[in-house]
Amino acid sequence: MLLFMSFLPAWTHHRDTITVPNVIGMKLTDLKRFLNSKSLDYEIDSVSTISYKDNALTAFAQVPEAGLRVKQSRKIRISVNPNVFPKVKLTSEIIGAPFTDVVNTIKNLRLEIGRIQYKPYKGKNVVLEITVNGKKYTSNKELTTDVYVAHKSKIDLLVADGLGDIEFDVPSLVGMTLEEAEMVAKGQDLIIEKNYDYNSNAPLGTITRQSPTYYVAGNRVKDVRSREVNKVRPGEMIDVWVAGNEGGRPKKKFDSADFLEQNDNIKDAKKMKEDAIKNAKEQGMKIEKNKKNKNE
Repeated sequence: MLLFMSFLPAWTHHRDTITVPNVIGMKLTDLKRFLNSKSLDYEIDSVSTISYKDNALTAFAQVPEAGLRVKQSRKIRISVNPNVFPKVKLTSEIIGAPFTDVVNTIKNLRLEIGRIQYKPYKGKNVVLEITVNGKKYTSNKELTTDVYVAHKSKIDLLVADGLGDIEFDVPSLVGMTLEEAEMVAKGQDLIIEKNYDYNSNAPLGTITRQSPTYYVAGNRVKDVRSREVNKVRPGEMIDVWVAGNEGGRPKKKFDSADFLEQNDNIKDAKKMKEDAIKNAKEQGMKIEKNKKNKNE
């Protein structure tokens, strides 16, 4: 009887159940203090898995899950981030890549986007340079030598704005054909945006106006040669208006000859319709007559 009573408390304690507490997000020191105060058995794993989205020495997973009822003797296994995260190797395909691709790459490497600056350059939204911990990298060749950076390091980006850094006079395109204007623009790395002037009396395909204009608006002087000229940079756009329309020669205005011709066509169509109805009626009458003859 005494032997049975000595085992009874242990046996009863073994059969008790508890609700598993939630320790995710707790710092290692806090969760140890908390679990010890509850007299719960636990095991810390800080090697096999890492959660890069959580802070160092912070619990990010537990088994069993919080809220489950388990035996009090059940051990709780907790995954905790290490004190120091392993360094991240930078990819060698950042310089010269599109800005959006580089941003996604940096985020996938668990790094952070730092300062973004723009520089005049023809390749729009292309990453020209990155800076990490004060060190600049301007070519992918520099990144092929196994560059490692700390977890959550900030990467500064220098991005091309799509414009060249040298200003020059706006070309005077008015009076040129569209083909000539496009050749001039291409030679100066400019972009032509076409608009069509349907009411112009200029020869078809001729540039009638442009924006920006060659001369600065409102800058009137006696000597034309001293007038200020607008400036552009490579990669910028010039709007031009072209005489005519994109499909070719504009449709000629409706005149009396057109009206007479159209009226004749309408009359012909009306007569053809009347003839068709008349023929159909005659055909129907013949069919009815044949049926009647057969019945007789």
